[in-house]
Amino acid sequence: MNEIKGLTWKEATKALRLHGHNEVSIKQKSLFLLLVSQIKSPLIGLLLLASIISLLLGNIIDALIILLIVSINTLIGFVQEYRAKNTFKNLEKLVRSHVWVLRDGHKVLIDKSTVVPGDIIYIKKGDIICADAFVLEQDNLSVDESAITGESQEVHKHINLKHHRGQKSGIVYSGTYINNGSCTAKVFATGKDSKWGQIAYLTESTVKVSEYEKNLEKLSKVFMVVSAIAILIIFAVNVFVKHELGITSLLLFTIAISVAIIPEALPIVANLTLSKSALKLSNQKVIVKHNSAIEDLGNIDVICTDKTGTLTLNKLTIDFYHSVIDKDDFLKYSYLSTVENTELLDRCIFTFLKENNVADHSEFMLQEIPFDPEKKFSARKFKDFEIIKGAPEYIFGITKNDKPEERKLIEEHSQKGLRAISFALKKGSRVKYIGSYFFSDQIKEDADKVIQEARNLGITIKIITGDSKEVSAYVAQKVGLIKTFDEVVLAEELDFNNADKLVEQITKHSVFTRCNPEQKYKIIECLQNNHYVGYLGDGINDAPSLALANVGIAVDTATDIAKEQSDIILLSGDLKVIINGIKEGRLAFENIDKYLRNSLAGNFGGFFTIGVLSAFIKFLPMLPIQIFISNLLTDIPLLSIASDNVDSEVLKSPKHHSMAKTLKFALIFGLISSLFDFIFFYLVRNQLPHSIQTQWFLLSVLTELIILFSLRTRKSLLSKTSWPSRLLIQLSALSFIVALALALFGLPGTFESIGLPSIAFVLLVGLVYFDFTEAIKVPIIRFFKL
Repeated sequence: MNEIKGLTWKEATKALRLHGHNEVSIKQKSLFLLLVSQIKSPLIGLLLLASIISLLLGNIIDALIILLIVSINTLIGFVQEYRAKNTFKNLEKLVRSHVWVLRDGHKVLIDKSTVVPGDIIYIKKGDIICADAFVLEQDNLSVDESAITGESQEVHKHINLKHHRGQKSGIVYSGTYINNGSCTAKVFATGKDSKWGQIAYLTESTVKVSEYEKNLEKLSKVFMVVSAIAILIIFAVNVFVKHELGITSLLLFTIAISVAIIPEALPIVANLTLSKSALKLSNQKVIVKHNSAIEDLGNIDVICTDKTGTLTLNKLTIDFYHSVIDKDDFLKYSYLSTVENTELLDRCIFTFLKENNVADHSEFMLQEIPFDPEKKFSARKFKDFEIIKGAPEYIFGITKNDKPEERKLIEEHSQKGLRAISFALKKGSRVKYIGSYFFSDQIKEDADKVIQEARNLGITIKIITGDSKEVSAYVAQKVGLIKTFDEVVLAEELDFNNADKLVEQITKHSVFTRCNPEQKYKIIECLQNNHYVGYLGDGINDAPSLALANVGIAVDTATDIAKEQSDIILLSGDLKVIINGIKEGRLAFENIDKYLRNSLAGNFGGFFTIGVLSAFIKFLPMLPIQIFISNLLTDIPLLSIASDNVDSEVLKSPKHHSMAKTLKFALIFGLISSLFDFIFFYLVRNQLPHSIQTQWFLLSVLTELIILFSLRTRKSLLSKTSWPSRLLIQLSALSFIVALALALFGLPGTFESIGLPSIAFVLLVGLVYFDFTEAIKVPIIRFFKL
């Protein structure tokens, strides 16, 4: 076979300039289209129609005010969506994948985006292939090409030394992943020129939609239908009662009602809240791959994880080794078994050997058997012998010269938290145990505090590991997850054939050991019957469980396929950052729900009032332009909900969001608001229409701001509750000052100037409304279980 030569760094740099980075850019919405999408919204359409009608009626000032409102709404929507879009785009850059290549005759690890045609790449089981390449060498290579073919059948690959592009069995394609084996390949196409690039160029990226988003969409559709019917009825009633005002004026009034009842800022608030949360999480080394992952994080009540790297530091050190053959021979076989291997345990052993000045050994390897997660072993075959390493029970199981004292030694040290890897030597048909290495992995100092914090948040931690029962029990006891050794269960002791018994076992216990990938999958599947499960995994064999879990979580050092299947990527394999992520997820969706509750309660209140009053009074309760301005002034503070504080109690358990409860909440408090509106109209019934309209405008703004501050928390404001954010206070104050100025100084043709006595009366009604709302809020929430 010809010697394989890669590129020099100089050649690679030149090729990178010529071909560009090895990246596939999905078609993104331009800034112009982003702006147009704001204008195309139903709300903006209604406002523009209202502006046109105002012009036709000769109300130029009203038309200009409406256009100003359109501009403000469009600008706010555009800026916030652009910021959210950039936030998630920048977060993608934090997660990078790497590949081994041959540069200047040396194997080096580089970012996949810098791979160029001509590069020699080394890929193994679990890797997602980063470019189209010819197979030069392979060892039992099979590839999953479902990403480009749609077929899930395993495809076996062969050597393609002549670089024939028509020989598909000799080509590995970008976007597919290595199902088994390994290979050396020569890149011939990258980025948009690759097979995956050509497919991706024709498609848009797929967006995962959460249940919450689906419910919001359903709510919007139902809301629009119900609102349309109600508005038509109100329009008909007004035409009958106030026919002297003219159809055009009544149509403008009806449009104003339509705008007032729609929670139009919801998409802006949701996007702003989620993007802020995503950015905050990224600073805590948690990268979310899509919006819905933030909600999913908040819903988690069970986390399944291995102990390594989450409860321990994942910095393995060898405490000592034990051999039953000549020491130098054992170290030699250890060297041959681990040299040029990238697995953590192998690197640890190899580093230990080099630090202890073990000489280099050279033997031609005939075959390498990758780690088998089922049997928990790997092997290397040489000309005259084979070295097998793996879990002690497997090694003892294949050797016929088993010594009880060796088993006892391993068991004693496992109970002290030391992990053992055992070696066997096979010559001919004889397999002999030759020794073991004992590793320690220090438990994190704050691990016990993190476990307790998780419990305080209503989160159960379960360890699902392939490690031994003794080591797992030692760690679990140290961090306070269990109290006794008997609480640890071997996977083989679980009754997977009896669903009820399995639920009982998995609910009762928190540590499951010697689990293979299929058993991990079944444990998670069982838990999902009653829980929202997050699973932390990092290997190719974790991919099915990551895909199954409600939230798949992978560390940045995980295999490509594990990261591909995950929803969350951790830049730090620390359980604490997951707990913080869950808190942030709960906070984000509490604020989105908070907006929805407050917005709908205020909108329903005004809608009910107008609907009833339309049948009994001869004038419009509020002028259309007043409704538009009132809607704008009360929406601006609501935008700051994205950064508002929440009560600590909200974070203590997962909240599965219920649209039915949200609607019930809004209806009840909307009716309470309407009750005070009716009392107000009764008290001012003898005043002139223009004065009543201006006073009710001021009262409407005031009561919606009061609702915002009162209903932002489920607790009484007299109790210890979260303080509103500074921005919420500032924007609310600004909105009220503007409304007060309009009422006090007036605006020709729109607002009649009302005196201080009338303003004082409105403030008094608002104060009574606030006291009444606060007095009945907690009892109503408890009675209706809101």
